[in-house]
Order: sequence, then C-alpha cells, then structure tokens
Amino acid sequence: MNHRQLKISGGLLAVLVVAYGGASWYAGRVAQQSIEAWVTQANQHIVDQWGGKGAAPALQIKSYDRGLFSSEIEYALVYHDEEGGIHELGVHDDLQHGPWPLAAIREGIWQPLAAYSRLTPVSGGEWKPWDAAIPQGQSPWVARTRISFTGDVSSEANFAPAKAEGMDFSGGTVQVHYEPKARQTTLSGHFDRFILQDSVSGATLKLNGLNLQARNRGEGDSDQQAHQQLDLDQLDFIPQDGLPLALQHQSLAVDTARTGGLMDSELVYKAQQLQLAARDLGELQMTATAQNVVAQAFQALMQTVAQVDAKHTPGSDLSAAEQQRLRDSLLPVLAASPRLALRTLRWSNPKGVTEIKAQADFRPVDGAGTPSDLGDTLQKGIHALSMNLVVSKPMLLQLVRQGQGGANGDVATALVSMMFDQYVGRLERVGLVKQSGQGSVQMDLGYADGQVTVNGVQMTPAQFGERLGALQAGLF
Repeated sequence: MNHRQLKISGGLLAVLVVAYGGASWYAGRVAQQSIEAWVTQANQHIVDQWGGKGAAPALQIKSYDRGLFSSEIEYALVYHDEEGGIHELGVHDDLQHGPWPLAAIREGIWQPLAAYSRLTPVSGGEWKPWDAAIPQGQSPWVARTRISFTGDVSSEANFAPAKAEGMDFSGGTVQVHYEPKARQTTLSGHFDRFILQDSVSGATLKLNGLNLQARNRGEGDSDQQAHQQLDLDQLDFIPQDGLPLALQHQSLAVDTARTGGLMDSELVYKAQQLQLAARDLGELQMTATAQNVVAQAFQALMQTVAQVDAKHTPGSDLSAAEQQRLRDSLLPVLAASPRLALRTLRWSNPKGVTEIKAQADFRPVDGAGTPSDLGDTLQKGIHALSMNLVVSKPMLLQLVRQGQGGANGDVATALVSMMFDQYVGRLERVGLVKQSGQGSVQMDLGYADGQVTVNGVQMTPAQFGERLGALQAGLF
C-alpha cells in the first residue's frame, strides 16, 4: 500500500470514527430522553396506585454522567417507613451507547440500539441484608435493558437465590417492556419458591410457583388503564401448633380505569382449593368493585385516617377536632357519588354454596354552614345499602364432617345441625331470614331513603332495631 492509499485509508478511518462517535453521542441523548420519560411515567403510576400511609415511593435520578460512548447513572428508590423516616435503595447503571453497544454484541444482540444498560444494586445501605443472604461476590440481582431509537425499552431482571435465617428465596426473573408511542408498560415475572418463618410464633409461610403479569396504558393527558395479575400454584401456612392450611391454584387480578380524576376498579380473587390438614374444604371466589372514586381525594382520606389513628387514644371517643379533620377529608370523596360493591364472596363445595353480596351507594353532602359531626355526615352521605346472604346447611355440615373425621365427625355434625336449626328458627321467627330451598337460608337486607327492607318487608330503622333487640334478648 503506497503513501497515498494510506492517507486515504486513514482519512476514511477518521471519518468512520467521528461518524460513529457522533452516532454514539446521539444514541446517548436518545437514551437519556427515554429514561427520563420512563421514570416520570413510573412515578405517576406509583402515585396513582398508592394507597398506603404517607407519601408514595418515588424513583429519582440522583446523577446522570453522560459521556461519548457510555454513561454512569445513579438511581434511588425513596420511600418512608411507618414512623416517617426516609430510606433509599440505590441502583447503579452502566449504560453503553449505541448504535452497537459492545455488551449487547457480546450477548448476540446485533440490531442497532440507542443504548444497552446493566443495572445493579449499590452495595451496602438498605441492600445490606440481601447482600448477606447470597454468596459473596454475587449481586442480589442484575437487570439488562435494551433501549431502541424509537424509545422502546425492554428489560430483564434476574434475581439470585438467597438464604438467611427464616428466609429461603429461589430467585427468579422479571421482564418489563415500555412503548412510548402507545404509552404502555407491560411486566411479567416468575419465582419458583419463597419461604418465610417467623422466629417468634414459629409459623411458616410457603409460596410456590408465583407468576406476575401487569399492564399499564395511558390515554390523553390523564386517562389510564391498568391490569395487574398474580397467579400462585400453592400457598401453605404452617403454624407451630395447629393444623396446616393450604390454598391451591390462586389468582388475584386488579383492573383499574382512570378517566380524569375519577377511578373505577375491579378486584377478582379465586382459589380452586382450600385445604386444612390435607382435607379439601372447597373453592373460594371474591369479586369487589369501586366506581366513581376520586383518586386523589380517596388517598387524602386514607392518609388522614392513618394520621388520626396514629395520634388517637385507643378506647376513647373522637374529639371534635379529629371528627372535623375526617369530615373535611370525606366530603370530596362523597362529592362524586362513589359506589362500593362486594359482587360476591363465594365459598362452595360439592354439597352447596355459601355466598354474600353487598353494595353501598353514596351521595354528595353539603359542607356549607355549621359543621356537623362525623356520624351525621356519614348518615347523610349514604344513599343506599344492600346485602344478600345465602348459607348452605349441607355445605356447612360437610365442612364439619371433613374437619373431624370418623365417629367424632358424626357427633360433631349432629351437634352443629341441631344448633344451626335452632338459630335459624329464631332468625326466621323475627323475619330476618327465609328458607331458600336445598337446605339453605337467605337474608336480603336493604336501606334507602330512611327505610329498611328485610326480605321484602319495609320497616323503619327503629322497628328493625326492635327485632334485633328481641332476638338478642331471647324472646323468640
């Protein structure tokens, strides 16, 4: 190669280096914009879903040192304990810029990327207990993330197995994908085993086959839709002295829709089999909903309740100031006419079904004028209440028979059957329950416009109270 060819080759190489450096700088800039947008959305989602005491946890970017080919980032998840103390979980990010990050190529990823990230916890601090539970030199977890030039973020976090006194964790994997154009975040995760043992009571809690699914999508400026689901193959609760309890094939799903300031949500829980000392006690199912809930007002009410409860003397009446604080926080919640419903709480076995349904409809209360007490505000805020209860005697006797077994089971079943008939007879004589066929009894209870309805019969609250009083006095 002559001198002229060397100069041309060197010039081309310099151009390529400069071009790649410019592309890498641009990729780093795109990555930073994507990361900042994702952190903002994540914090908004946490605030929207937060229902605990005090301020919601927040993800912060503590530092962002962006270089030409890589960046060093420090994050912190800031949260408060029950006493209000502030804690931080530190996270370090080794971010390599595209378009072809070396770490990504090493893992066989050849498509152009804005950046490739490797997140690890900052050792010590709040991570110290977890550090002590894993082999020395390992990280409790590592999250590898790909950031595309479109702003899409795909992340996979691998958690190391950990063992400590009273704890055994199998490790697992969580995957997250964020699409900025659709404003959608999806999550999935799996953990084989998690065991906790309480050193005081000696009880053991075992979780096996835990799967997580979540999806959050934003629409417009403030509308959001979210879905979270947890599936668990088996949960075992083993007391030191007592019968072991097991729940098999459980699922818990929560769907939330937020339109402006109003939020609707639905919770569905199912357990295909409930076992006590390996005896099948049937299936559980629950569905609950909340509609027309002002999210921020409800969160403010929960915080006020927690603050009043923390300072209130147990066993004493609420002071006028405490009632006023609670009333002031309650009025904005009632203003949207919320509805809370227990659609079903259902326990069934081959012999029958026991089920309860309930609903509460609220209405706005005028907060002007002389402040009334909290009880008066609650009474005015209730628009309607309803409850339906069905109890299956054959199901109840089957549970007793399985719980006792043998000759003891026959004796216990006969005793419970006699007691059931006695109490049902008393309730039926005052009109609180009615027979509904196949050995079941039913109660329909409602309240609206100052009237109580019991199994289709209307009465005043005072008349209803008289029936309850007569029942307690043993007059029937």
